[in-house]
Amino acid sequence: MPNTTTLAIFDDARMALEIERGLPIRNFFALGRALDISQERLATAISLPVRTLLRRQAKKERLKSGESERLLRLMRVEARARQVFGEAGRAREWMFSGNVALGQRSPFEFSATEPGAREVERVLGRMEHGIFS
Repeated sequence: MPNTTTLAIFDDARMALEIERGLPIRNFFALGRALDISQERLATAISLPVRTLLRRQAKKERLKSGESERLLRLMRVEARARQVFGEAGRAREWMFSGNVALGQRSPFEFSATEPGAREVERVLGRMEHGIFS
């Protein structure tokens, strides 16, 4: 069963407000731990220089709206993968493996755009219902 935080990231109205405010930097580090990837790789994925990230963290600032939106996109895909696979390790492995339905690109890579992330979520939905993807 997803926890309250996971449920909140699927609440579009609530997330629209959070993105306007800017997500807390701690969400960046939590996703990095969940995906077990470097700060550099995740920062690149959301178009945020690591130095800027660390400076904002030191000043206890929030992410800008565009950065928040890109981070939220990855947070949603990762959470959805955990729901489908039932465990973080298998979800993480899937996130970074080439996928036939995505043209052999990884779901992490394919989620670089909003339409790409929606397609990744559709692939997960098909998998959840036993349809090969």
